Formats: sequence, C-alpha cells, structure tokens
Amino acid sequence: MGTASHQVGVVAAREFRERARRPIYWVTTVIGILVVVALLQGPRLVGSLIHPAVTVGTVGVNPAALRSAYRASQSRHTHAPDLRVMVEPSVATAEAQVRAGQIPGFFSRSGPTLQFTGIPDPTTSLLIQTLNHRAMLAHIAPSVLAAIARAQARYSVRIRYLAPSSQELAVSLAVYGLALIIFLMVMFYGLLLAMAVVEEKESRHAEMMLSRVSALRLLWGKIAGIGGLAFLQITVWFTAALATYPSSGLTRIHVGALPVGDLFLFVLWTVIGYLEYGALYAGLAARSTHSNEIQQTTMPVTVLLMIGYFGAATALGHPGGTLRDIVMVMGYVPFLAPIAGFSLLQLGPVPWYLLAADILLQALAIWIAMRFASRLFARHLLDYRTARPRPGWLRRRTPNAP
Repeated sequence: MGTASHQVGVVAAREFRERARRPIYWVTTVIGILVVVALLQGPRLVGSLIHPAVTVGTVGVNPAALRSAYRASQSRHTHAPDLRVMVEPSVATAEAQVRAGQIPGFFSRSGPTLQFTGIPDPTTSLLIQTLNHRAMLAHIAPSVLAAIARAQARYSVRIRYLAPSSQELAVSLAVYGLALIIFLMVMFYGLLLAMAVVEEKESRHAEMMLSRVSALRLLWGKIAGIGGLAFLQITVWFTAALATYPSSGLTRIHVGALPVGDLFLFVLWTVIGYLEYGALYAGLAARSTHSNEIQQTTMPVTVLLMIGYFGAATALGHPGGTLRDIVMVMGYVPFLAPIAGFSLLQLGPVPWYLLAADILLQALAIWIAMRFASRLFARHLLDYRTARPRPGWLRRRTPNAP
C-alpha cells in the first residue's frame, strides 16, 4: 500500500472525509461561531439595550451647565448612566411630575443658589456634590487656589499599586482562557477519537484496515485525520473572533499585550496535549466492544486530564510557597504539562532551556504513549468478546443437589 507516510496519509484523509461529511461536525462549528460572536458582542448589545439613564428636571437652569457638571462628576466612570434633562415650564408643573413619579426631582433657582426638589438618587447626589464643589471654588481667591495647587504638587502622595493592573489582569485571564480551550479541545476530540475507534470496531472495518496497514500506522492516521478537523474548527472560530472583536466594544483591552510567543506556545501545547491524550484515548477505546463502554474504559485518561486542569486553575490565583512549587512541577510532568505547562506563563517567564527540556520530555511521552496505544490496538481491536470469564474464586458457588 506504499510507504509508511503514504499509509498514514491515506488513513488520515479517509478519517477526515468521514467525519467532515457528518452534519454534527458543521453544526458544532456553527454553534461555536455563534458562541464566539455572543461572547464578544453580547455585553455591548445588552449594554446598549439596558444602558441606565438618570432624568432630572430644570426650571430656569441652563441644561448645558448641568450636563457639563455631570460629565465632570462621571469622568472616571466608563459605564456611567446617561443624564437626561427635561426643561419644565414652571415649578408647579415640575412638582406635579415629581409627585407622579415621572422624574426624581428638578433643579431650580432660589435666589443666587440652586435648589434641588425631590429625592436624589446616588447619581444625582454626586452631581449635586460636583455643583457644590464648583460653587465653592468660584468663591476662593485665585491666589489661594494657586497656593493650594503648588502645595498639592509638592506634598501630594504618590500611589504604587500592588494589585495587578487591568491590563495585567486581562493578560492573566487570556492565559487561563487559552488553557481552558486546550483542556476542552483535548477532551472533546480525544473522546471523538475514541468513538471513531469503537465505530470501526463495531462495523468490523478495523479487520479490513489492519490487513493492509499496521496498528501503529492506523493509529497515527486516525489521530492525524481527527486532529485536522480539530484545528480546522479552531481556525474558523479564531477567524470569527478576529472579525467580531473590533466592533465588540472591548478594544480598550490591548490584546497585543499577550506576546506572539505565548500564542505560539498555545498552539504547541495544544498539539502536544492532543497527541498525548489522543493516543491514550484511542488505545483504551480499543478495549471497548460497544460505544456505551467508552466512558468507563477512558475514565482514567479523563481523570488525568482533570488534574492538569486543576493545576491551570490554581495558577490563575498566582499561588506562592509549596502550592506554587507543586504547580511548577506539574508543568513538566507528562500528560499534565499540556495544560498546566501553558498556565506557568502566569507565574513568570519560563527560561528557554527549561521550555526546550520540557518539550523534549513531552516528545518522549508521546512516543511512549503511541507505542502503548498501538499494542492495545493490535491486541484488542479485533477482540469482540463482550465479557471475560471471572476467576473461579469470584464465581457463585451453587449448593450441591441432595
């Protein structure tokens, strides 16, 4: 049937075509696009629909002056409510609207000062404080204001923030989010690979294929074919995210702060994780005779994958002491490193030589996993026995007939 690479390519192409023809693959792809668009556009759309607004009335007060003072009071609040000013013809009309609950209150002139009639809410109270502050400054001599400004410049306290900035927090969440994607993709496509193996076994196509190619090449081909589907789906979702992001209203978060090298590590760890766990999922699935046994036979792999995810979740909290050391070690343990290793970016930069050693160690783990899975393939893929006889000491003893 040709060289080894040709045999693997033929099996991979067949697996790719068989899975890509199924409607469920394209349904999940479309659902993934909708989820990406909803996550990026949802907050902006919801905010535009339910963006709060505060309405106040005015009688003989310039609305522009109120809006100017309101903008000054809300300068640090990005999502501050809108201020709507309703000009009322008279105090009596404004009081009637307050009693009817149409407006919370209104501003009017009471001699040289302003007066607010009604019950001020927190936003209106802040506006009143800003107006009072401006009125106070208007009655202070300019020389005194200049002296206060010089004193503030000389003796003001500088603040050094120990908590992470919003940009650092965004990068940390991005690293955790990508680690979560690695976890979900490895588990989802690992289980899909296991189902493909059991389907081949149930339909007895495995018998025909093993007569033409070796178990190791068949395993490589199935992993490569389904892996191609996985990365095609990821590419489609990533393209949808790039197309939706500029209009999402999240552009104040600089995505470019996540280095390109970290994105390369995301792709690298995804490939490593899929190869390691894909081999285990496929090998253990060969021991199943029916699709309803997949969950039971692959449970040890899923548990191992969950341990790596817990390491990634722990790294999000930037732990210290012994817990930090445990997470660091998990980043180098085979089958835990694909998820926990990428999350180490949250604990500081990883030296290149340690990263290279980690990648070599994972490559060795992939080779061992593939050899182990191929042996399970050769031993159990053609084994159709649904149950094995129990040992004699476990069999129920029947009483002797009288």
